[in-house]
Amino acid sequence: MSTKNEQTNSSAVFATNNFTANSYDVTDFGTLGTSDDSVVFQNAIDHVKTNGGGQINIPSGTYYANIILDSNIFLNGAGPNTTILKSVSGSHLDVIQGRDFALLTGTPKADPEIRGVRYAGVSNLSIDGNKQNNNAGFGMRIWGCSLYVNNIVVANCKEDGIYTEFTTHDYPLNDFSTTYDALESNFNHIKTVANNGNGWTYKGPHDSEINDYVSFRNGGWALYQEKGSLNGVHWNSWLNSNSFYFGDVVKLDNIVASGETGTGIEFYQAVSSCSITNLTLGGHNTGIILRGERHKISGYAGTIKDVAIINDNAGMCNIELIMYDIKNIYQQINNGSHNVYKIQARLKSGQNIGKNQDWVPHITEHTEIMVYNEGSASYTTIFRIPNDKLWKNGWQPELPDSNSTIICADSFASTIETGVVKKAINQNNSSATTVTELVSDFNTLLLNLKNAGMM
Repeated sequence: MSTKNEQTNSSAVFATNNFTANSYDVTDFGTLGTSDDSVVFQNAIDHVKTNGGGQINIPSGTYYANIILDSNIFLNGAGPNTTILKSVSGSHLDVIQGRDFALLTGTPKADPEIRGVRYAGVSNLSIDGNKQNNNAGFGMRIWGCSLYVNNIVVANCKEDGIYTEFTTHDYPLNDFSTTYDALESNFNHIKTVANNGNGWTYKGPHDSEINDYVSFRNGGWALYQEKGSLNGVHWNSWLNSNSFYFGDVVKLDNIVASGETGTGIEFYQAVSSCSITNLTLGGHNTGIILRGERHKISGYAGTIKDVAIINDNAGMCNIELIMYDIKNIYQQINNGSHNVYKIQARLKSGQNIGKNQDWVPHITEHTEIMVYNEGSASYTTIFRIPNDKLWKNGWQPELPDSNSTIICADSFASTIETGVVKKAINQNNSSATTVTELVSDFNTLLLNLKNAGMM
C-alpha cells in the first residue's frame, strides 16, 4: 500500500488544494481492466476518506466505472489523453457523482448532517459517458463546494457533461457556528464535447472561477448558469454551441463563441454590472440576449452585432456599448411599466450604427448618439433621440423635433472637435460647423445608410 502521512488533518491538507499530502494508487485496492471496475475505485475512495482524505492516482488506461466521490478526495489521472473513466455499459448512471447528490439536489439549504461534497477534486483525466450503451447519465454531477477541477475532458454523455450545484443559503462550516453562502471553487482547463445535454449546467458553488473552458458539439448550452450561482468569474473560453446562458455573472473576458445558429450569450432575470471584454461572436442568429426585468450590461470590443434585449414586465434596463461598428441592436419591451430603457452607443471616429434586427419598431425611450473626442479621450453625447421618432415610418428619421434633445449647444466646437464630430457621425465630408447644420447632415447620413442597407 503506497501511503504518505495517512493521518494528516484533512482541513489542513485541502485548505490550499494540497491533495498530495496523502497519496495513494488505485491499483493498490484491486485489479483494474474488467468490464466494471467500480468496486475497486469505491474501495479506494472509502479507505482514503477513512484515513483523513488524500489523492488517488489513476494510471493510464480506460476504466469502466461509476464512482461516488466523497469529501476530501482528489482523483488524479496521468492525463486526459491517457486516463479515461468510462460509464459501465447498461448502468445508465453518472460516471462520477458526489456523495448524497440525490438527497441534496434542488434543496435550498444544507442539512448539517448531509453536507454534500467539500474539498474534493478531479484532474488530468477524461470522462466518457458511453452514451451509445446507456440511456441516461451525466459525466460528473456534484452538489458541494470548495471543488478543484483541472485539465479534464468530459464527453459522450447521454445528459449533461458536467452538473455542479450548491445552496444559495447559509451553510454550516466544519463544527463551528459560522455560516456563509459564498463558497469558492476553481475550474481550469476543461473541455466538454459531444454531450446530449448542456456541456455544463452550473448552479453553484458561488464565487467560483472558470478559466480556459472549451465546449463544442453539445446538444444544449455550452455553459448554463442559473440565477443564484452568484459572482462567477469566467475567463478565456472558446465555445461552439448555443454558448452561454446566465442568471448571474460578474465578468466575461476573452470569450470566443462561434459555429452554431442559435444564441451566443443569453442573460436571464436581473443582470447588473456585467462586464464583457474581448468578446468574439460568430454564426449565431442572435449574439447576445438579455431577458428579464432589470439589466445593465456594458461591453468593450472591436465589433458587436446581433444583440437583443427582451424584457417581460420590464423594469429599468439598458445596454451600453463602447465599440467600433455596432449592428443589429434592439430592445423589445413586453408589458413594461417603466420608461427607462435605452441603447447607448459610444462610437469611435468613423464608425456606424446599423439597423434594427427585424425592421419592426421595438419602442424604447431613447437612443443616444455619442462621439469620441480624441484630444480629451472622452465621449460627448450629441443627440438624445426618442426611438419612436428614429424608427417611425419605415425608418424615415424625423430630426430634430420638440421631443429630441440636442445635448451640445451651437458653440459645441469649443467643447468637442468639429472634425471628430464629422468623422464620427457623418460620412459625406460635411462642412457643418453648428449643431443645427449637423442635424441636417445627420438626417442625410441616416437616409444614405438606410439606402445602402446599413440600417
